[in-house]
Parts: sequence; C-alpha cells; structure tokens
Amino acid sequence: MVVIYLISVIVSSGPVRRFSKRHFEKDAGWKAAAPGNEDQWPGAGHRLSERKSNSKAHQSLGEGGCLCPSLGLRSLEEHVIYLLGPVSMDRACSGVATAMFVVPEDDIRSLLADRSKAGRWRTALDRITPDNPAGLEHVALLIRACRTDPDALGAVVTHAGRLKSEIFGPAVKLFVPVYISNTCVNECLYCAYRAPNVEMPRRTLTEDEFRREVLEVTGMGYRVIELVTSESIELQEPGRLARYISIAREVLDQAPASGDAPEVILMSWALSDEEFAAVRDAGVDAFYLWQETYDRRAYAAVHPEHVPKADFDWRVVVFDRAMQAGIRKVGLGILFGIGGWEFDVLALIAHGRYLEKEYGAPPDALGLPRFKHAQGIPIRDAPHPVSDDQLRLAVALYRLAFPCSHVFLNTREKLSLLLKLLEGGGSEMNIACAVFPGGYTEPVRDRQFDHYSYPTDKTVAMLANRGYRPTHFLAPTAQ
Repeated sequence: MVVIYLISVIVSSGPVRRFSKRHFEKDAGWKAAAPGNEDQWPGAGHRLSERKSNSKAHQSLGEGGCLCPSLGLRSLEEHVIYLLGPVSMDRACSGVATAMFVVPEDDIRSLLADRSKAGRWRTALDRITPDNPAGLEHVALLIRACRTDPDALGAVVTHAGRLKSEIFGPAVKLFVPVYISNTCVNECLYCAYRAPNVEMPRRTLTEDEFRREVLEVTGMGYRVIELVTSESIELQEPGRLARYISIAREVLDQAPASGDAPEVILMSWALSDEEFAAVRDAGVDAFYLWQETYDRRAYAAVHPEHVPKADFDWRVVVFDRAMQAGIRKVGLGILFGIGGWEFDVLALIAHGRYLEKEYGAPPDALGLPRFKHAQGIPIRDAPHPVSDDQLRLAVALYRLAFPCSHVFLNTREKLSLLLKLLEGGGSEMNIACAVFPGGYTEPVRDRQFDHYSYPTDKTVAMLANRGYRPTHFLAPTAQ
C-alpha cells in the first residue's frame, strides 16, 4: 500500500519518464540497467548513491532490508527511482508543484458538438484581429460553420490571409531539415524509422559528416537549419547531441550573413531537463516537436506501449521543460491523419494558449504535417484522412488563433497546394528536403516518408515572381 500511495503521489505531481532507467542493446532489446550502472543510460542524470538519504521515503523494506533483492534495491526511494527515474523522485519528495499542460478533452468535445450560434460565424470572424485573436470557442464555431455552409471555408481562409499579410507582409521564412540519425528505439506504426523496420538502412552521421551536410545547405543559401533526429541511443550519450548543435551554430555564424539572424532549430525526442540544459548551452534557438495527436486513444493505437514514445504525458509537457530551461521558441504540431483533425486543432490551440499564458510567449511555430505512406510501415492509409480543404482550413485557424506565430509548411505536399496554404496563412516553409542522414551530400532514395523536394534556386525565383520575399536565405551567387 505504501508503494502504491507513493507512486500515486508522483503521478499526481506531474508526468514521469517511465523509461529513464532502461538500457538499449542492439542484440538484446530493452532491458533494465543494473543498479550502480545507471551512468550507462544516457540522460539518467543521477546515480542512486547520490540520492538524498534523509528523504522520508528512504526506508528499508523486505528481506534483509532489501526491497528487491534480485536488483539490490534497498529502499523504497531506490525502487521508485529505478522504476520511474530520478526526476520523478525529486518531484515526490520536494512537494514543489510544476506547471504542466493538461489536454482539456471534455471541453473540446463539448465545443465541437455545440449546435448553438452556428449562424453567427461571420460576426465572430470579422472580430478576429491581431490584437483580438480567435479563442477556442471562435475556432470551434468556424469549424462547425465550415461543415455546413459552403461560403465559410473561403471566408475563413481569406481572413487568415489578410491577417498574415498584416503581420508578415510578403515575407516567407525558409528553412531546411538536416537529419542526424535514423536509428530509433521506438516503433511508431506510421514511421519508416521504427526499430523493427528491416527494410530501412540505418545511419548516424559522424560529426565530420554532419559538418559537411551543414556546409552544403548553407552553401545552397539556407540560414535556418532544422536538426532532425530519431530517438537514437547513440545521441543520448551525455553531451553528444549538444556537439551537433554547436557545429551547426558555428557553421551558421561563420556563413555570409543573409540579413536575418541565423537559427538552429532542434526536432528530436522529448528531451529531459538535463538534455534541454545541454542543448540550450550549445546554442539552440528553438525546439520543435509534434505531439502527433492529442487524442490519447488514437495516440496509444499507433505507439506500442513498451517503448519510450508511448508515454503520452511525458511528451505532451515537453514544452514546459523546454521553456523552464530557457528555450523560449517552441514549435507545436500534430500529424494530420492520426487522430480526428478537428479535435487535434483545438487541442493544439489550447496548448499554445496555455504556453502563452504560463510563460509569456506564444508558440514560435505551428506545424501540420499530413500522414504519408512510408517504406516498411504496418499502416498504409491514415486512420483519419484529411482532405486538402481541411488542411487549408487548419492553416487558416492556426493563423486566426496565433496571428504572430509562424505556420509551418512542408514538402509532404505538392507545390501547388503549398502556394494555396501560403495565401491562406502559411508563413514558414522548406523547399529542398532530404529525410535521410547525409541526404544532401550523398543523395539516396531511402526516406522517412513520401515527400517532394523542389530545386532551391528555381523555387525561390518563383516565390519572388509571385510577390513573396524569401527570408533567412542568401542566394549562392551572393555568397
């Protein structure tokens, strides 16, 4: 009963990292790390011997004063730390409440089911300005209107485009993704990099290989680099991920200036407090991560429970950890097609509004990648398909809710659709795209998902001819 009570206290104090005491070996899969060897697990952060000995929970139990003789765990504290990780024990013993986002599921479902005020959507839309952004009720009203009124979609998209122009003018922020590793411990059913996929070649760039990739894309003109990695055991060695960020920071800072501040964006696994501190100190500018879906049941259906990413709560509060570590720019997103898109859009907006209220900064970017088939994955079609018009509406709703945030477009979509999304609220996009480590210096056919990649020089010229002003970019002829 004492163990059950203490674990319930920990869970109630905030989400926990359930896998922080496990060690992955290629030939053995997941297994528990032996006590005393926690430093084998990257990011474990503490040895059990360093725990506070005066904690009220530090009391010997079981035969010979050992709670779990087979593992050598002598106290309740050590047993809970072993199961749930050192950060969880700190929360239980300190009694300090930490701000954490909770998905308002019932409120969102009630808003989507509400039938009242459906005819008032035009009045609500006209009232949305940069100083008076759309709230959850407004967004839900517009979603409901677009289900039944054929005039609603065009009006919403047009209004969002006006707001975007008012804030950003003709500017379009360009970025380029650079993959570090595609080795992964997770088994996401929609991703080609899932651990059991034997069809996918695996690679983690060395630091020299990574430097060449960054030099290649800066030579192409890009000054915003999104570093992408799977949940790789290799990169969780203390300090290793930070070294890649330092390299990107160094190369960008030494490249000819484009007139806009260069940026390093990290998109990785859901980092711990210690990992956030390390990448912050290495010079990261922003942290982006897609929740995939805010619907717990839909999330569980595509993330097997025995791997780290199965921990919904650890992932959904990752931005609390990032912003508490001092990383003020964060990018939220969902993978459209995994859960119901209407619910997910409202949940993401609720999440962004929470971060704005709690930390004083709206999201830096809002992402909306759409499910695409990938090599060697178990599911071929999206569980909840999303049409082009629904994607256009989602972009517009993001813009109406967060007028000053970037709406993040990507090359999962055809260029013709990307141009429509730019008109209706999008403001940040990539053009060239290699979703395999080393893909710019050594192009290959392997990829994380089906996507497009457009020639940089021709696409930049096309955008300029359409009246856009690409930013964070310096043409190779000007370097």
